[in-house]
Amino acid sequence: MGFKIKFSVLTSVSLLLTSFFCSVITADDYDPVLPNEQGKKIYATQCASCHGSKGEGNEEHYDQSLTGDLSVDELAEIISDTMPEEDPDMCVAEDAGAVAAYIHSAFYSPEAQRNLNRPRIELAHLTVRQHRQSIAGLIESFTEATYLPDDRGLSADYFAASHWKDNRRLAEEVVGTIDFADGIPHFRADRIYEGFEKDKKRDNEMGTGFSAFWSGSVIAPETGTYEFIVHSKNGFRLFVNDVENELIDRWVRGNDELTHRARIFLLAGRAYNLKLELFTFKDPAATIKLEWKRPSGDQSVIPSRLLTPAMFSEVAAMSTSFPPDDGSRGYLRGSSVSQGWDEASTNVAIEAADWVADRIWKLAGTRANKSNRTEKVKKFCEQFVSRAFTHPINDADREFFIGQHFLEDRLIEDSVRRVVLLTLKSPRFLYPSYLNREVSFEKARRLAQFFQDSIPDNELYTAAKKKQLDSKQLKEQSWRLLYTPHAKYKLRDFFHSWLKCEEALHATKDPELYPGFDQSLALDLQVSLDLFLDEVIWGEQPDFRKLFLSDKLVVNKRIAEYYDLTIAEPESDKFQTVATESVPRSGILTHPLLMSGFAYQRDTSPIHRGVFVARNLLGRSLKQPAEAIPPLKEEFDPTMTTRQRVEHQTKAVACQACHQVINPLGFSLENFDAVGRFRKEDRDKPVDVSSTYETPDGESIKLSGARDLGKYLAADADAQKSFIRRLFQHFTNQSIYAYGDEKLDELHASFVNDGYNVQTLLINMAELVANHDLSNKS
Repeated sequence: MGFKIKFSVLTSVSLLLTSFFCSVITADDYDPVLPNEQGKKIYATQCASCHGSKGEGNEEHYDQSLTGDLSVDELAEIISDTMPEEDPDMCVAEDAGAVAAYIHSAFYSPEAQRNLNRPRIELAHLTVRQHRQSIAGLIESFTEATYLPDDRGLSADYFAASHWKDNRRLAEEVVGTIDFADGIPHFRADRIYEGFEKDKKRDNEMGTGFSAFWSGSVIAPETGTYEFIVHSKNGFRLFVNDVENELIDRWVRGNDELTHRARIFLLAGRAYNLKLELFTFKDPAATIKLEWKRPSGDQSVIPSRLLTPAMFSEVAAMSTSFPPDDGSRGYLRGSSVSQGWDEASTNVAIEAADWVADRIWKLAGTRANKSNRTEKVKKFCEQFVSRAFTHPINDADREFFIGQHFLEDRLIEDSVRRVVLLTLKSPRFLYPSYLNREVSFEKARRLAQFFQDSIPDNELYTAAKKKQLDSKQLKEQSWRLLYTPHAKYKLRDFFHSWLKCEEALHATKDPELYPGFDQSLALDLQVSLDLFLDEVIWGEQPDFRKLFLSDKLVVNKRIAEYYDLTIAEPESDKFQTVATESVPRSGILTHPLLMSGFAYQRDTSPIHRGVFVARNLLGRSLKQPAEAIPPLKEEFDPTMTTRQRVEHQTKAVACQACHQVINPLGFSLENFDAVGRFRKEDRDKPVDVSSTYETPDGESIKLSGARDLGKYLAADADAQKSFIRRLFQHFTNQSIYAYGDEKLDELHASFVNDGYNVQTLLINMAELVANHDLSNKS
């Protein structure tokens, strides 16, 4: 029969060609005794030529596979009503039901797909993030552990002298930001500082000089190249990460330029030393302002929440560019070995080798003029190789990776370069699961990669070396790692991916309809969402369901003014949590960042919002239509509401079968306009948010707005399992089914029993990964 399905396959938007008002033949209408044999025969003779023997498709007819999450009854409906194209009455009644049953059990359903394509833990090289974080973590393991304090801001010291001296200190304090364009604290234009005599060595007709010194660290919220901008006409020096070499040096002024810029590559989730030194002697004023331009944002003052008064060791942030990882399965994998990847892994190894060689005396704890310097450096190299591989090396390895490179006529720095380069190009480093490690080291490596995308830190490596990773100790280490900045930022990155924040962050709006909605507001909304997620996940009572049920927003002054919200401290620029009882908000579902992201420039988009909820939150299988169909424009009928236009455009049988899933979800969010503000009317008509959502099990769920949808998502087991599956994939870069068909259900059961605690869920995931299949380990 050809079984030709137009556009895509049984789960695509154009494929689900069914009408609920026609006579339907369901799976109950055929003989249940031989459904698969009957259906298999029909499929082989009438369908396989177009769709392949196992539903894999073919380039000549339909290149998409027959997979999805529809029930047998729904598949039978489609086949009975629409197949084949040239003669829809050819396969009906028992035949349609039999084919549907066969397709569903043989290759269509997720369970059938797993049986056909049994997932396994794949041998994969480090992803781009793992590569960079592993190098940074490897070098960091030779320094003191860095734990971010709760304090925020920078330490500030002010002096009544052009060069800071303790005996001329005016004040020391913590400042939230460096935003002193109108004048630096404690500076006096008359240079008369009470309690201090004039600095006789540096006095002239202008009087005593002035200097300031700010120090601490800046926390990078994302990986990429940052531009630091300093506005000042005074003499200053800015240090970022490397406190011995200036990023911007204007200590000796050659002109009166006000703005000075420099760029530097930083890794997300790490704290980088920051020092800013300023002096003035003859200048009539002392002013300075420190800003940055993040990889994904506009230029702005560095906020206090990303500054800390503490200083740490320099971070080895490698800036080598890599080709993107394979994300075809919904999570990143280091699966492809291309010439570009090989060149990048070589270049980053060279970059790291130079970085280490330039700092070898500090890293090895010796000096260039010490008699035992070579032995000290060799010891460092042995530790470097062992930690890179997460396993002690033997004599043969010691000679291959270290000994042969230290020659009498070769500079020690060059020997070190060779060791680092060879180590970082070794499959033992590039492919973490390549080496057959002893059990405790394998557990340590898996834990570190799960939580930090890196190698084990000092404490974890030491525990592995002492074989102190039994069940209790493994759990203790997991909890410790979970609370490190690297793990917290990895979890934040998951939420950004899950909620498609990157798209939302760059949404643009019609300035005439939505004046004031710009990139700066969008960035504030991103921070707002991040802080809300932090409250839910890291608060005193972490509960996944709050993501959908909370009526709270975290806002600053700009957001509060734009969305007409009342905050406790209206003049403060800090973020504050407010309740929105008067507006039926429902957690992330109605957060303005997402509402604005899944909308057009001038209007809402129930389809975009519905697809997002169906795919990302409910885990439904929706494929792209074969061709993009633009939405009906407002000019089509200016009196129609957005909902009415969507209903009109998707009323065709070819659309309705798929849009019966999408539309109800999107319509339930129509109370929120294209920038996420609450509204009751659209085109001077009451907004209609009532709808009925059909679950994969055939249950009809009545929805009357965002809160109803939020309640459904919070309680729905499929939504919870979808979240668990995506979270596991993000933290492991593997399919959860590779660890066993039952593992998703087991994790879900413990998730429910633990009160939907995401922290505990991650601990359970980490233990599963660390303990999985250790039978072949020594």
